Amino acid sequence: MTQRWSPFPDLTRGAGLALWLMAAQGAVAEVIDLGAGTEDLRVRASVLDFGKELPKRGDLNGAEFTDKADADADDEGLLVLASYGTTQKGRGPRGSAEIEHLILDVGDDYLRHPALKAAGLSGTEWLALFRANIAVESAFNPNARSSVGAIGLGQLMPGTADLLGVDPHDPEDNLHGSARYLLAQLEDFGAADLALAAYNAGPEAVRDYGGIPPYAETEGHVAKVLRLTNATLSSE
Repeated sequence: MTQRWSPFPDLTRGAGLALWLMAAQGAVAEVIDLGAGTEDLRVRASVLDFGKELPKRGDLNGAEFTDKADADADDEGLLVLASYGTTQKGRGPRGSAEIEHLILDVGDDYLRHPALKAAGLSGTEWLALFRANIAVESAFNPNARSSVGAIGLGQLMPGTADLLGVDPHDPEDNLHGSARYLLAQLEDFGAADLALAAYNAGPEAVRDYGGIPPYAETEGHVAKVLRLTNATLSSE
C-alpha cells in the first residue's frame, strides 16, 4: 500500500537549523533556515537546479534515469557543509570537514547503484538523502552510541554490521554499511520515505503496517531526514 506523505509537527522548533550549500563551479553559498516548519516539503529551484518534489515511485523510466545518473556522476566537486542542531542554549553538533568529505566520498561510490533507479532518485538526490540520514542518525558524531547499542555515524546495530561485513567502529566502514543498508531499503520499497522508515524501524515493521509504522521515533526520523534532504536541494 502506498502511503502518501503528510507533514509532522515541527521537530526543529527552538532550533536555528541552517545549511550552507556550495556548488563546485563558483556558486555562492546560500543559507536556509529550517526553523519555519515542515508544511512545505517541496523542492524549489536551487543552485542544484531541482525545481520539483523528491520523485515518487516509478516517476523516472530507465532512459531518463540513465541520463540523470550520468550527468550527476560527472558533476564532481559538489560540497555540502552544515551547521546542524544549533540552539539558543549553545552550539549543537556539526559535521567536521573530514566527516563531511568522507560522507560525500562514500556516497559517490554508489551513484550508479540500481536502487536509485528503483526509487526514482538522481545521484544528487541520493547524496542529499544519504547525508541527511547521517545527520539525523548521529549528528555527524563517529563515536555516537545509542541506548540500544547502535554504533557510529550510521547508527548500525552490531548484528547489522556483521551481516554487511563492515566494522561499525571505523567511520568509513560504518558509512559504507549505512549506505548499503539504506540502498537495500530503497531497492525493496521504491521510495525514500519508506526506505527511511525501514532503516529506522526495520523492513518487517514497514511491511507489517503497509507503510510508515505509527511509531513516534520512526515518524520523527522520516520527517527530519526528508526535511533536511529537501532543504539541501532547495533555496529560498
